[in-house]
Amino acid sequence: MNKRNKGYADIKRIKGVRWLLLWVMLTQLVTKVAGSAIMSFIPESDVWYSKYSDYIQTGIVTTLTFLVPISVYGITSWRKTERADAEEMRFNRFSPKLLGFIVVMAISGQFVMTLLNVPMSMIFDFHKGNLEPVSVSETIMALLVTAVLPGIFEEFWMHGIVMSVYERRSTFVAIFFTTIMFALLHGNLVKLPGFLLLGFVAAIITIRSNSVYAAMLYHIINNASSVIYAYLNANYEIGDVFAWTFFAVMVPVFIASFLGFMFISPKRQRTKCKNEGSMLVKNFLSLPVILCLVLVYLKIRFY
Repeated sequence: MNKRNKGYADIKRIKGVRWLLLWVMLTQLVTKVAGSAIMSFIPESDVWYSKYSDYIQTGIVTTLTFLVPISVYGITSWRKTERADAEEMRFNRFSPKLLGFIVVMAISGQFVMTLLNVPMSMIFDFHKGNLEPVSVSETIMALLVTAVLPGIFEEFWMHGIVMSVYERRSTFVAIFFTTIMFALLHGNLVKLPGFLLLGFVAAIITIRSNSVYAAMLYHIINNASSVIYAYLNANYEIGDVFAWTFFAVMVPVFIASFLGFMFISPKRQRTKCKNEGSMLVKNFLSLPVILCLVLVYLKIRFY
């Protein structure tokens, strides 16, 4: 394939994943509305329902949101006769020496995210969608639906599929476009700064480790840290002074572990193109991305 045809093919795939972003967002909204409608027929007097309904709905929405679009995209777009796509999306093992840095970054990163969200929480009073487990069984459910499933599906989708396609043209655009879209598509203004950090670090981990599995691990442990902290706080009433001191300590721990990861992980060759800044802006001005942002607004406004 000559350079001109390759460039055309790259642009075509970028347009395809932009529509995939919209498809995922639409699927999420439709599944959420349909799930709520179905669950409304279950009597609220049912103790089991009242205790686990939010977790069940979240798990179903998360699974269907990503499984259906990704499956169809895979059937229609991936070249099954070649290993190029799997390698491009970094389905590779990562070096064991990176494991400790990833775990420490994930745990400390969750508390750094919380601190970053404080200014937004002072502006917006928005607490919908938070699952706060108070029992061991609820904690297990929460770990599954808010840590394991999102960690696998969101990383496979955003830093496996979307970022790999954008990297064909520009590593810079790939990192920053996926970081911004990852944060926005969560549809939570209060947690937007934290999601930006999560998306950025996951993108860096994916590239530097050459493995999307490393990003999945980071994402899962990061979210799990939040669930476990919520459980401990609900049952043991962690004092505010201790909590804020602990959160503050996690900031230098996160910075040190991130720098250590960057130092020990090998540099990867980055792709470049002309006018990368212009390319980044044009992506946000494309029709499917604009429609995504409209859906994000509707999600924030009504859900």
